[in-house]
Amino acid sequence: MTSPYLRCAVYQLKDKLHFKLSNIGHGPAYDIDLLMIGHYSEDEFDVSQFVTKDSKGNLITTKLDEESNFHFFDRIIYGYASPKTEVNASFAFPERPKSLSILLQYRDISGDNFAQIYWFFESWVGPKKFYKLGGCEPKVVTVSPRIGFETEPFRRLVVEKGKKLPKALEKARGYREFNKCFNFSVSSGSFVPDFIIEDRGEWKNI
Repeated sequence: MTSPYLRCAVYQLKDKLHFKLSNIGHGPAYDIDLLMIGHYSEDEFDVSQFVTKDSKGNLITTKLDEESNFHFFDRIIYGYASPKTEVNASFAFPERPKSLSILLQYRDISGDNFAQIYWFFESWVGPKKFYKLGGCEPKVVTVSPRIGFETEPFRRLVVEKGKKLPKALEKARGYREFNKCFNFSVSSGSFVPDFIIEDRGEWKNI
């Protein structure tokens, strides 16, 4: 049986930040879920500009963590990705972050779920700006229970009931940091018009 193998990349096109998701494996991927967090510093952005209200009139503001950083999360889901295909799409963050993290999950045809955490940061080569991969955990694609999230009583990641994460993911610093930042994050959908979760971008053969 052939398996899917999904990889993420981040790049800047004009003034927008984009990602590329590629299935470089020999099997199709199903139930693809990308939970993405943009990281911002209070020293570089005016927090007061990120204030809005929800449909009920409740005030929505950013929350600073203990390091005076704040975070927005974006989410995209795809039902299916053929082998040797890729999709390019833009992030829905209200401002371009200095760094970002991605929790990528997908299933193979047998229903096994795979999970990895990516971290990218802004870097320069001469006058050219790009986003460099700072880490990917676990380094080897690992079967894992599905990771979802709750918003009450506070925002956090949750694992399928009765199951445990593999040690390679549970002990990964990237996973712990992702969960912490997610706890302080605010949805980009509150600040970005025409926020699209399903099937963002266009797939093509590679």
